[in-house]
This record gives sequence, C-alpha cells and structure tokens, in this order.
Amino acid sequence: MKTPNSYNTFSTKDPDEVWQLSVDFSKILASGETISSSTWSVTAYTGTDASPSSILSGIPSIVGTKSKHTVIDGLDGVVYRIKATAETSLGNTYVGIGFLPVEES
Repeated sequence: MKTPNSYNTFSTKDPDEVWQLSVDFSKILASGETISSSTWSVTAYTGTDASPSSILSGIPSIVGTKSKHTVIDGLDGVVYRIKATAETSLGNTYVGIGFLPVEES
C-alpha cells in the first residue's frame, strides 16, 4: 500500500494576490502511471468563510505529476484546507492536502 502525500502548508497569501498552487503526486505514482484527471475542493480549516471554494479560479490543470489550480482572494485570518484529488491511468485515486493561510499585508 502506498502512503499518500504528506500534508503541505503553502506560504501565506495576501487576499489581493493571485497564485497557482501545485500538488505533486510523483512520490505515489507507480512507474508509467499518469494523472488523467484532477479535482480540487476547499474548506475553511480555521476562521470563517461562508464560501471557501470561491478562492478557486478556473479549472485545475495537469502538468506531468502535478495538479495545479489558480487561487484568488481569500479572507484575512482564514486558513484554507485544500484537497486535490487525482484519478490515474491505472484507475487509482490519490489525494493531496494542503493548508493555505491568508493574511492581509
């Protein structure tokens, strides 16, 4: 059994910044296995945001072993829990989790 990605903490983002976040699945993909699709979801881990998924802009992209997604806005003082789910060419499903703190500069 493979171990899922460890939890990542992204750098602190200002609400006015636009970033592209990346979750790398290279450590858990088998040789020759590729990511065929990816979905992202967001919840407020600490703090309050009535619509945390609104920080996601557009759709995720797949670049090699990474799933990437653009994030915008965010509320000052909220730490977002970001879940990237990857479906693979071998029928596996892998999940990467990251935490994104947002603070106004």
